[in-house]
Amino acid sequence: MFAELEHHLGGDWRAKLTLNHTQTGILQKLNTARGAVNPATGAGTAITSNYFVDRSIDASGLDASLTGSFEAFGGTHKLAVGASWTQENATGRTTTVSMNIPVDVFHFNHDLIPEPATPAYANQLKDRSSLLGVYGNTRLELNPRLHLHLGGRLNWYQYRTDNLLTGAVTNDYRQNAQFTPYAGVVYDLGPQWSVYASYASTFVPQSQYSSFNGGKLDPAVGGNYEAGLKGELMDGRLNVALAVFSIKKRNVAVLDTDHLGECPGISTSDCYRNASLLRSKGFDAEVAGRIAPGWEVAAGYTYLNTRDDAGQPLTSDAPRNLLRASTSHTLPGEWSAWTVGASVSAQTSSYVTVVRNPGRAILDLRAMYRIDPTWSLSLNLGNVFDKTYWQFVGGTRNGNGYGTPRNATLTLRGSF
Repeated sequence: MFAELEHHLGGDWRAKLTLNHTQTGILQKLNTARGAVNPATGAGTAITSNYFVDRSIDASGLDASLTGSFEAFGGTHKLAVGASWTQENATGRTTTVSMNIPVDVFHFNHDLIPEPATPAYANQLKDRSSLLGVYGNTRLELNPRLHLHLGGRLNWYQYRTDNLLTGAVTNDYRQNAQFTPYAGVVYDLGPQWSVYASYASTFVPQSQYSSFNGGKLDPAVGGNYEAGLKGELMDGRLNVALAVFSIKKRNVAVLDTDHLGECPGISTSDCYRNASLLRSKGFDAEVAGRIAPGWEVAAGYTYLNTRDDAGQPLTSDAPRNLLRASTSHTLPGEWSAWTVGASVSAQTSSYVTVVRNPGRAILDLRAMYRIDPTWSLSLNLGNVFDKTYWQFVGGTRNGNGYGTPRNATLTLRGSF
């Protein structure tokens, strides 16, 4: 449920109040199969456990804001201030039944295990979290070409976990008046080009994670730095953006691989630890727009270099190089009812634990025929060369999933 109230105060000043409330119930019986597959024999994977979850979540939120502009010192400035509050209560019961039943993933027997009866729950926890914040940001016109962006948020955070079986408080975390600032500057080189630089502080509570020794995980804190160039070409029909970035984060929660499944909780049974310092840096280039009547293009390239607290590349499925490009062209003259297009997505390899996700390039094609002003027929052909690749990689513990093979979709669309 949600509600929103907005009041126009005069000029471009507006006050807005937003309320929302959600209720969620989750009842799950999860059966997991884990283990690396021997490609020669198909063996190596086994059903290791049945995991039972009974969880309910009540969440409420409120946001009040005031936005507008004002004149001062010969310039026009914009201001936004507000406050927000969220609260979530989650009650969950979980239990795990261990087993070891070998399976053949290439000839899987879906009747191997009947649906299990729910046993007595081994863990019953209640999580309560609340976040109160006040925020503000402003865009100051120092001169017609130079703009300064300033902002920040002040947070009060509480998180508590009660064990409903023992009555013990297993987590009681508070963070008071945590300030996260933001600053940026934009300079217009001319009517078409501008340069910018920005800094943003980050703060993420991590009290929902459990550590093996029972201690609390510190919040993840860090800073994001970015600088770039943005412009317009061809009388504004083509937009160009170039950016370099650097991100540093301390105390990010990472999976404790030495104690997997040894920290029962509402959302996960795995243990986590604080990493000392994680770094990411790289650059991004984008271009998008209409280069000729009926001909639209979009392309982007991202280079990402990551390091963990040991100086090694982060164990994630984020590739170092990522390229995406697409084009769409409406044919001229008597063929103007036809629109054809193509897109390609290419990336280099990445790693998750000991599993390598090789690089790949996927080509998609599409064509659309406008029957009349109301109806159109389109055909999309995905993965044209039927490339076999991993869509996601989770290591030998959390599984890996194939990407969609060659596929075709025919769509008839009407607009009235």
